[in-house]
Amino acid sequence: MKKKNDPEVIPNDSRFISPVLIHPTAKIGQNCLIGPYVTIGPNCVIEDGVRIRRTTLLSEVTVRKNSWIDSSIIGWESVIGRWCRVEGVSVLGRDVVISDELYVNGGVILDHKSIDASIYDPTTVL
Repeated sequence: MKKKNDPEVIPNDSRFISPVLIHPTAKIGQNCLIGPYVTIGPNCVIEDGVRIRRTTLLSEVTVRKNSWIDSSIIGWESVIGRWCRVEGVSVLGRDVVISDELYVNGGVILDHKSIDASIYDPTTVL
């Protein structure tokens, strides 16, 4: 029996490539492409033009316009700025803020950090 706040498997919709799980409280903007293998947690906000694949967004994550996220885990209450590219098995902790127009490749970013410069080296831990 499905409960009120259980994640939903999205039916055929051109914005989604299965499998995708999206919590009913998440908000998805226009012109996004999400999937495959994406999980979006409670109260997430995905703005217009975002591309997400092979990624988990934990609760209350905000992804600003036109960003790309691939093969990553984005921690609770984190914010990905506009026109960012996060990939290469990046892992962000709780309350991480990535400024606009940055590239993060395989970064491991601990809780409560603000990132103002791109991370090119996949062995970087901040």
